[in-house]
Amino acid sequence: MGIKENNVKNAYLLEWQAANPQGRLFRNNYAGGYRVSAPGAYIPRCGIPEGGGGGDLLGYTVKRCCELFGVCPSSPQQPRQAGDCPRSGVCDHFVAVFTSAEIKTALDRVADKQRRWAAMVVEAGGIAHIWREPVATPSEGKARTKKK
Repeated sequence: MGIKENNVKNAYLLEWQAANPQGRLFRNNYAGGYRVSAPGAYIPRCGIPEGGGGGDLLGYTVKRCCELFGVCPSSPQQPRQAGDCPRSGVCDHFVAVFTSAEIKTALDRVADKQRRWAAMVVEAGGIAHIWREPVATPSEGKARTKKK
C-alpha cells in the first residue's frame, strides 16, 4: 500500500468517523505467522488474509435498535419505525453492527474476492463499504502548461 492509498484511507476515516462518532474502524493488518527463537514458540497469523478478501478497515457502526429491527426494546409489543420511540422520539437502545470498508484509489480495481467478502458481510447483517476515491475533474486539478 503506497502513500497515496494511505491518504485515501485517512480521508475515508475522517468522513466516516464524522458520520459515525460512536463507531470505530481498525486497520485490518494481515500478518503471517512465524517462529521465534524460543523453542516451540510460534506467533500465529492475525487479521483476515488477502486470500479472504477482508476489508482494509474492520470495526463497528453503532445503530439504534428500532432502526435495525423495527421494534424498540423498551416496548417490544409495538413495532416502531426508525427513530419512532416511546421515549420522546429518541431510542436509547443501541447495538454495534460489524462494519467492513475496502478503500480504493481512483485507479484501483475491486477484486472478485473483495466483492464476495462485502456480499458475505451484508448477507450476515453487517455493513460493507467499497469506497473509491473521488476522481478529480480537469477543473479540480492543476492545469499543466508548457513553459515558454
